[in-house]
Amino acid sequence: MLRKLSRQLIEKSEDAFLLALEIYNKPTVEYRVESFCILFINSWELLLKAYLIEAVKNTKVIFVKGSKQQETITFTEALGRAITDVDNPIRINLEDINKLRNTSSHLIIPEYEIIYTGLFQQGVLNYVQVLSEWFGRSINVTPRLLTLAFEYQPTSITKLTLKDKYNKMILSAFDTKQKEIMDTIKKHPSMYSIPVNSTLALIKNPNKADIVLSQGANGQEFGIVEVAKDHDKTHPYLRGKDKNPKIGTLLYYFNYEGISINGYDITCINYSENINEITRPDFVYKSKVANSSAQYSQEYINFIIKKIKNNPSFIEKSRKKYKVKSS
Repeated sequence: MLRKLSRQLIEKSEDAFLLALEIYNKPTVEYRVESFCILFINSWELLLKAYLIEAVKNTKVIFVKGSKQQETITFTEALGRAITDVDNPIRINLEDINKLRNTSSHLIIPEYEIIYTGLFQQGVLNYVQVLSEWFGRSINVTPRLLTLAFEYQPTSITKLTLKDKYNKMILSAFDTKQKEIMDTIKKHPSMYSIPVNSTLALIKNPNKADIVLSQGANGQEFGIVEVAKDHDKTHPYLRGKDKNPKIGTLLYYFNYEGISINGYDITCINYSENINEITRPDFVYKSKVANSSAQYSQEYINFIIKKIKNNPSFIEKSRKKYKVKSS
């Protein structure tokens, strides 16, 4: 049972989280990115402190020793204590967003949003996942929360596009941060930044667009209509084991690549890595039609292959985690 202070911290955390999303999704708010960063980091700080309290069963853990004003530890200290692995992509994601928050009271140029959008989206998914893992709580949101992220191409902004707007100091800082984020994305392909590849365009054939803007009937204000994706192309693999890898069967593909794996292993891996159609829509798609089978993407296959190459006992460890859950 949660302690009273922990419960209060979690509830406040959820409120800050939802408010951060609400503000980000309002295009008329000019202070959008700055407000999102402040509220988002605040939501995580409260969540981290609740975790620390429950981990040691003592509320004193979040207070600064010797403080007469009941001063609590900082976000950075709470993050370091709760997620001790400095290479954890969730921690790195939060550290980078926090750096942006720390500069928000001084200067944030609008172009920063281009290189941070993927981090924001992944941070949202990480929050939902951690909230569930740490406290068994769910929050009524969907994976596609930051709806204004029509295009995420961190390299699309260059010095040439900024040179007429800002001085050399700002250009240098932006260029450095852009390179840092791109390097980190390469090092941590998952849990740090989510890939967003939607394209907004004015074309004659709306079936080729990801998003369509329509005027609406009788001159009413326009709305945004999303064109359905062909999941047979984006997530072509089923679990079934077939003799022809071209058919798109997941297990045969792994065996074709020399990896011995079965359906039970897939279940164990998905549990261990918290992979499902909600937490990782880029990996898994499942139709809302009753009894539909899950479909998997090439990115999912690449993710598992990389995990196994980096850790030969990856499958065995996943089995043990799932066995503990099932016992």
